[in-house]
Amino acid sequence: MDVITSIATIPTYKPAERIRFFNDFAQLIGDERAQTARALWDRPLKTVYISDCGELKVTKPSLSPPSLP
Repeated sequence: MDVITSIATIPTYKPAERIRFFNDFAQLIGDERAQTARALWDRPLKTVYISDCGELKVTKPSLSPPSLP
């Protein structure tokens, strides 16, 4: 779980409020570049390289609610 925690703590790109407003306006007038720009938001600022990974053994969750006493 240390690996998952370290990946989760990598900072992501968050545009400034002014950039978000310009992007909203561009999308409103039909500029296709607005969607392309939004695709870059919330991406990690560092490269995440995953290699030599395995599989976590997790018990199968029950779909029924737990019984109450």
